[in-house]
Amino acid sequence: MRRALILITLITLICFGSGHYFDRLRERTAHAYLQDAENLRQLVLAEQWHQAQSHERLLTARWQHDVRWLKILISHHHVREIDAALLRLSTSLTHHWPDEALPALDDLYSALQDLRLSHLPTPQTLL
Repeated sequence: MRRALILITLITLICFGSGHYFDRLRERTAHAYLQDAENLRQLVLAEQWHQAQSHERLLTARWQHDVRWLKILISHHHVREIDAALLRLSTSLTHHWPDEALPALDDLYSALQDLRLSHLPTPQTLL
């Protein structure tokens, strides 16, 4: 009986600890992408198109790498939102369309904010 209680306690602690770790990892990843999106916004506002395109390509490549393991932690709804925003952003930067790039950046920022805040515990999710 004592072993069973110890085992249950250890498994519970491991589950909560790994859940907390993966939640922090998801939040840090989203925060890094948000900072990159803000840097990209500054480049678009300054109309530095070539730098913005190279920055966007790096951002997209990093996203395509990270999304493989992020799919385990987040819903596919978030992945599709970010993919769509990155596609719109890429198209607008390729054609140097600031009127399209800024709304695409807004969509990307919104999707990344949803990703960052989506799984935080709230009274509604705890009850």
